[in-house]
Amino acid sequence: MGYREMAKYMAALQDGVNLKDSDLMWAADKLSRTKNMGANADQLAVAFAGIGSAAKALKLDGKQLLNDFTPYVASLINTGQEASSVGIAINKLMSAGMNDKKMAKANKIMHQYGQELRFVSKNGEWLGNANFFQQLEKIQKLNPKAQFNVNAELFGDDDQVKKAIAGFDTAK
Repeated sequence: MGYREMAKYMAALQDGVNLKDSDLMWAADKLSRTKNMGANADQLAVAFAGIGSAAKALKLDGKQLLNDFTPYVASLINTGQEASSVGIAINKLMSAGMNDKKMAKANKIMHQYGQELRFVSKNGEWLGNANFFQQLEKIQKLNPKAQFNVNAELFGDDDQVKKAIAGFDTAK
């Protein structure tokens, strides 16, 4: 990828995930190293632009978001999903964890298995990207019927989201 193309994608990425100017070189390096993961820089920039509104609402650090989510995003793209669909799906996954009604319904099922999902603190603050993945792992440890029901209550019946959840296994 040439300098002009990279500059275009970096500008989109910076706007999308609230990346600081001082982190742009790091981000360019991070993106260029993803070729071996099955996604190129422009695909990642598009995907992260889709994640952006949730990231901004959750006040996530752009550099941390890129660092933590790039393997997951790249693995989903590598399954043949469109980058924009991947970004939108992850945005929906992150946003669902902020919805009290959806969380209550999902946790009603989780409690039957001695588990609870928590994406945010009692003060409404995001509990971190690592916690996000831990919560998804909790769901995956349930039996298939319980997984389906929790995912339906929390994330809905959206095909993009289902693919993102199914792709979580390949990203681990």
